Amino acid sequence: MPPAWRAEVLARVHDMRGRALVAAQGQLSAQDQARVAAVGHLLDGAEAAAAKPGWWGRRFAAWWSGSTIDYAWDSVQRAELALIDVVPEAELYGTVAPLLRWMRQVLPEREAEAWREKLERWTSADRVQRDVLRQALGDVIAANRDWHSSLRAFRNVILCAATGLALLLVLLSGWHLANNSIVPLCPSGGTAACFGGSSSGKTVIEVELVGMLGGLLGSAFLLGKLRKPPARYNVLLPQIVLKAVTGAAAALVGVLFVQSGLVLSPPHQDRSAAVLLAYAFTFGFSQQLLTQLVDRQSRTLLAPPGKTAA
Repeated sequence: MPPAWRAEVLARVHDMRGRALVAAQGQLSAQDQARVAAVGHLLDGAEAAAAKPGWWGRRFAAWWSGSTIDYAWDSVQRAELALIDVVPEAELYGTVAPLLRWMRQVLPEREAEAWREKLERWTSADRVQRDVLRQALGDVIAANRDWHSSLRAFRNVILCAATGLALLLVLLSGWHLANNSIVPLCPSGGTAACFGGSSSGKTVIEVELVGMLGGLLGSAFLLGKLRKPPARYNVLLPQIVLKAVTGAAAALVGVLFVQSGLVLSPPHQDRSAAVLLAYAFTFGFSQQLLTQLVDRQSRTLLAPPGKTAA
């Protein structure tokens, strides 16, 4: 199943090809015929970008940089701008209402209201002002592009942070697996029970996995406030990955504090595996306290500039 943005781009391409075909059947000047041909080339490029993901390395590079998505949408929107000059006047009136809805999403409220008044004066005039409509659409496209660029940058920052932390945790667990005196989770001397009486090489891995489970369950707070994510760049999955990795790190650090006795101790000095893993889960779930700032910033960015984040 193709990503949502691919399906949406292909649907827009299909619709605009029909509009261009209708426009080409009218009496057009040589300049307008060239515009219709340019629209066709732009739509060909958008369709090619949406239909051919390429080999996995190139696909990942395009996903990270957003080059394929941006190219496809930019081609569609440039074609839409070019169509303004060639479609019949009666069709242009029908584009005003969708354009105003888009403006209210991506433009600041004051700017969107100014454009609304200008377009209402235009629709009440005797003659279509194509240059006004072209300028309005261009402003909306530019604001929409900036918004999605911010989302992509935020998504990449979250993934870099989660990847770096995950690599550190893997390094620590592998080091502990080779030498369990590294990141010791049992008190020295071995007089107290600890993970069934000993700290095996898999102890750190167990703690991290249980903490990761707690972090994943903590993502329910994020999902509960989810509305409709944007089709281009969705930061939801990177946020969930960050919560899982942060939960694993919080569990490991928390269990170390419990074992050291600096913060609190298990009841009746019970340091069995079940008790310590329960602590790991609790600390993993508490990652919500650390990642809620990221969640708040995500809600701010997911809300288009013309909207207020909940």
